[in-house]
Amino acid sequence: MKQRIPPDRQPAQLPKKSALFFFRNAIRFFYINPRVKRRLDCDKKKLPEQFVLLCNHPSGLDNLYAVDWLLPEHKLNFISNRYYYFKYSLGKMLRKVGCIPKSLFTGDIESVKNCMRIAKAGGNIGIMADVRLSMYGQTEEVPDTTAKFLKKLGLPVVVMHFDGSYMTKPKWAKDIRKGMILAQCYELFDKETLAAASADEVTLKVREALYYDDFEWIKKHPEISFRSKKMAEGLENILYKCPHCGSEFTLKSKKDKFFCTACGYKLRLNSRYAFEPQDGAPLYFENLRDWFKAQKAEIAEQIKASDFCLSSPVILKKRSMDGKTFLREEGRGVCSLSHDGLVYEGTADGRSERLTFESSSVYALSYMTGKGFQHFSGTDYFCFMPDNPLLSIKFYIASELLGKMHGAKG
Repeated sequence: MKQRIPPDRQPAQLPKKSALFFFRNAIRFFYINPRVKRRLDCDKKKLPEQFVLLCNHPSGLDNLYAVDWLLPEHKLNFISNRYYYFKYSLGKMLRKVGCIPKSLFTGDIESVKNCMRIAKAGGNIGIMADVRLSMYGQTEEVPDTTAKFLKKLGLPVVVMHFDGSYMTKPKWAKDIRKGMILAQCYELFDKETLAAASADEVTLKVREALYYDDFEWIKKHPEISFRSKKMAEGLENILYKCPHCGSEFTLKSKKDKFFCTACGYKLRLNSRYAFEPQDGAPLYFENLRDWFKAQKAEIAEQIKASDFCLSSPVILKKRSMDGKTFLREEGRGVCSLSHDGLVYEGTADGRSERLTFESSSVYALSYMTGKGFQHFSGTDYFCFMPDNPLLSIKFYIASELLGKMHGAKG
């Protein structure tokens, strides 16, 4: 019996016109909420015939907005998370519309070769340069490896910059909010300017072009607000420590309220993403960005200790064997994150298993909101789901900080 080649291991191809326009209509029907106003400032006629598109990545819908806006003049081959190809039906569709699979936060030679193949065939490559969705509405980091990749491709570089996208659909939120997205699209480098610039110069200019902070942006737009019946629901997936009593993982949300079950501290998240204290409670943070960054700063202090370690019982999952689902349960064990790296000790397929990933090879763990965290090693994939799923956000924060400390490359 002939073995099926998974969609993510097949060569990337230029988008098929019929599949791409079907995909665009599906995007508009299912994902582009008519309550969300969108405004793009772009003269598409001035864009080069072939280019690399760099986008900032405030929400999970940004690449869909870009595809919708630039068609029919410009078709895009977007680099996308290899995880989505694990389910073959979705992977086949993504391949037909031109998506290029990439293992997150790790070197992926296969993805680079696919990009070079598409560039040689005349395609436009789309990259979410932040690599990850922002947790708190502000640019996290554009890896310095991006500049070397752009110079290797040698194509003009076009930027699409979003403001308001995070507040329309934050990573932690359960719904799309009624609001406004403003975007700009323009050429950042032509071929000659890109070739003449150093990698450091390209990195600096790219980071400046893609930087965003939705909390500072909304201050400049008093006419804009975001509305939802579930405004605060899901916040506990990123904000885990109560600033009033110091308890961890006791925060809950309902509608527009966010509260601590240990001490009763309560806030309201209003339509401009500012916290309003309830029942006479003090206000420790004006917004979720400041709260999240305070948590991150606390972990940054903790990892200065040589014996720092996060540990949790976990379920280990890997990609499905038959492609009918995304993942399959592989075993149970304990996962630890320290200066020595990420270590799993437990079972896999009924056998004892020890997995070790050195700190210098873990740029960051990918956060599966409120469920677990995942790691790619080349094209190999590992998903860890802690017994307390909310602990995953601490693994995510600590992994990024440890990765920087130990020189990991994304």
